[in-house]
Amino acid sequence: MKDLVELLSVLELRGIELRLDDEQNLRIKGRKELLTPELTEQIRSVKPQLVSLLQETHAVPAIQRRAPDVHEVPLSYAQQRLWLLSQIDGGSEHYTIPAALSLSGELDVMALERAFD
Repeated sequence: MKDLVELLSVLELRGIELRLDDEQNLRIKGRKELLTPELTEQIRSVKPQLVSLLQETHAVPAIQRRAPDVHEVPLSYAQQRLWLLSQIDGGSEHYTIPAALSLSGELDVMALERAFD
C-alpha cells in the first residue's frame, strides 16, 4: 500500500490523472513528457490495485459542497495532499501528533470548541 500511496503522490505532483473509462479500463491523462518510462512501469506493476481503488471511489456518492462559510479558508495544496493520503491510507495515525494541554484560569468553553472545530 505504501508504494501505491507514493506513486499516487508523484502522479498528483506531476498533474497526471488516473481514471476508469466506461469499460473499467485504466486511462492516464496528463502531459506525456511528465510520464517517464519508470512511472509507466510502476503504474503497470500496481494496475490491479489502482483499478480497484478507482472502482471503490466511484462507488462512493459525490460529496455535495455546501454554500461557502465566510470563515472558511480554502485548503492549501499540502493540506489537500494530506487529505488525499488519509483517504487512501485508511485513516492511519502517521500525521497525528499527540499533545497534552494544561489550562489555568476561567475556561471559555465556546472559544475552545471553536478553536478545535
